[in-house]
Amino acid sequence: MPGSEISFFSPPWLCHLVHESGLIAESLTWCRILRNAATLARLRVLACLRLRGCFDPVRPGAGGDVTREFDRVAEQAVVEYLHEFAAFTLVSEEAGVQTIGKAPKGCVTLDSIDGSMNFSRKLPFCCVSAAYGSKPLFEAVQAAVVLEVFSGKCYYDTFGQVNPARATPTFSPGESQAQQNCPE
Repeated sequence: MPGSEISFFSPPWLCHLVHESGLIAESLTWCRILRNAATLARLRVLACLRLRGCFDPVRPGAGGDVTREFDRVAEQAVVEYLHEFAAFTLVSEEAGVQTIGKAPKGCVTLDSIDGSMNFSRKLPFCCVSAAYGSKPLFEAVQAAVVLEVFSGKCYYDTFGQVNPARATPTFSPGESQAQQNCPE
């Protein structure tokens, strides 16, 4: 619906009522899916910290740096979770460009551990970053999520349509994972 936006303060029932179909509904769905996938990656990475080998190099990453075990664990969690919901093209710092499933629709851009160097040095400043769009262009992003690994703070937004006046997306910070602008 042109001119209507989902506010961080909109009650979930209103979001569903007003935006039941079309691109905005798809954005909301992807926002929830990305948030859940990021949460799963966070939990698996925190569990990985208890295991020997969590910081070991696994292979060279597609982005040019070293993929470590925690990077692999986080990316695997996200990809496995997302694959349950859709076929898509994955653009990832670790794995590069891959087709996930048959007849992909849309593109997921992923940095499974954004701040890998901090994490490998045991500095608690890193996050899971993911975005979904109809194609791998900033202008096509429909939903994005950034989840801090150690604090659990989640930042997310949905983009129902490209708004030239909003060249830089603004993320709504969640005080807890229960607060959201993409309803459950």
